[in-house]
Order: sequence, then structure tokens, then C-alpha cells
Amino acid sequence: MADQRRVHRICAPGRKSPTHLALHARKRRSGSDPILYASLFKSARFHYVLEYPGYGDRPGKPSQQSFNHAALIAYRALVSAYGASKICVLGESLGSGPASFLATTENPPARIVLVVPFDVLEDVAQEKFPYLPVGLIMLDRWNNIDALKSYRGRVDIYGAKFDQVIPVAHARNLARSVPGAHYHEFDGDHGWANGNQVDLSN
Repeated sequence: MADQRRVHRICAPGRKSPTHLALHARKRRSGSDPILYASLFKSARFHYVLEYPGYGDRPGKPSQQSFNHAALIAYRALVSAYGASKICVLGESLGSGPASFLATTENPPARIVLVVPFDVLEDVAQEKFPYLPVGLIMLDRWNNIDALKSYRGRVDIYGAKFDQVIPVAHARNLARSVPGAHYHEFDGDHGWANGNQVDLSN
């Protein structure tokens, strides 16, 4: 976890609640966001923000496979250090895909928080481009409904009422499709993260 091209870490002394691994949105970069995520998880002590392959200074090619693999490697390192029961994974927007993927692992995290997520990525794309054969074109095919169907940990889903990037109907549908999911909706858009609209501490 020492390679700063891959994972950025922030410590908040005095806090003792679970460790958080954040999988950021497409337009974010891990180096600028640890303090942001720390402000949202107000009770957590350790925060790690993963950088994706092909983003920032990290080499590699962006893809569903490379993102999932990077998330798994980072998650396993945190499990080794803290234990799965102490880890909460945050997936924001595109990051909801690899975050949900971690629910399918042999030793999944205790909690998953998804903010402005999609339900099925292909459905979002088809909605935006109704006249294109999206199913034949897309290479990345995250399906968060399928990934979370057997997960037994806590799932929190935050939808933004005025989201024009991933319309809130997708967050609502995902919440309906995940048994026991805690759904929260706020009066905001896809650029949600200001610490006032969303408090991820609980």
C-alpha cells in the first residue's frame, strides 16, 4: 500500500471506527480526494482512496477488468491489515462498479456505500444513446444488481434527485433490487460531494 501512485491514505487520530476504501468517480483523482472522503466519513480513522490504472500517475489501461483487479488488490491488502469486518467500501458513480464487484469476493467487506450509482451500466448507456446498439459496442458491463444479489453485509445507496449524469431512477432501482438496502435521496446532482448534502458516518 506504500505506492502513492496507487492508493492515497489519510489518518484521523482519535477515531476508532472502521477503515474506508474509496473508489472514486471517473472525473476525480485519488490524490485530491482523501480529505474530501475523510470529511464525509466523519467517524472513521483511516481512509484509503484507490487510483485506477491509467489515471493520475498510475500506469495501465482503464477497463472494467483492470479497475476490478486494482480494487481487489487494494482491498485484500486492507483485509490483511485490518480484517474484512473493519472495512467499509465506498463506490462513487463509476466506482460503484468495482465497489459492488468486491461484494462477490470470498471475504467481502462488512459494509458497502454507493453514491450516485448505476444499477446496470449498459442500461444507463442505452438510455443516453437509444438509437445505438450499445450492447454490441460497450466493453465495460458492470451489473451492480447482479453483483450485490448474494451480499449479506450492509448496503447504503445515495441517490441525487437532480442527477443528469446517472438519473436517480437507477439508484432507486438498485435499492429496490438489493434486499435490505438502506436508501437515501438528497436534493442534489451528480456533483454531490460537499459534506453538507451527504453524511456517510452512520
